[in-house]
Order: sequence, then C-alpha cells, then structure tokens
Amino acid sequence: RPLQMHTPHYWTAVGRFLERPLITDRVSSKIRDRIKYMMGYPEFSLEAVKRDNAEHEDDEAYNILLELDHYGLGTARTREDYLKFAEINLEEKTCGKLTWCSEGELE
Repeated sequence: RPLQMHTPHYWTAVGRFLERPLITDRVSSKIRDRIKYMMGYPEFSLEAVKRDNAEHEDDEAYNILLELDHYGLGTARTREDYLKFAEINLEEKTCGKLTWCSEGELE
C-alpha cells in the first residue's frame, strides 16, 4: 500500500524500534521489485527483470526471482483473485480502500 495512504509499513516500524531509520534501505528496493514482479506490474515482466539484472546474473543478492516456487504467491488463489480482492489496478497503479488494512476493521 502506498505511503500516501498513511497505513503502517514494516520498514518504518523496524527502523524506529532499532533506532536506525535507514536499516532496510539496502534491501527494500529489491523487495519492492520482487513484489511488483509477483503482482504482475507490466514494467516488471520476466524479460524486463532479466534485462535489468543481467550484469548481476550470478549474484543471488540481486536475483529477485530466487526461490519464487517456495516464497512466492502460493497456490491457494490466483494472482488475479488477489488483485481483485485488494482492488489493485496495475495499469492505473491504484488500489481500493481496504478498511481491514488501514483501520483494522472487518468489512
């Protein structure tokens, strides 16, 4: 969920707790890239990811595709089911208001 929605994010909580606000900056961009790939953002297609990471092809630290079969979306529902549930529109880069996430309320 975007920061602009004023919802909690783990990286700010960890940084505040450890009193090291930039602790996750080194890996957070790769984590976001991995999530965008898994969600199906058009600019994070398999071809684009491989092209953008070609110079680090053998470095596991740069490989956002590593272990997707173990640490990916799973099989309980499809990506499309999740996107519909979360009201995420990848083309317009918008998401709906999910009160269970932003306000802790069941719908």
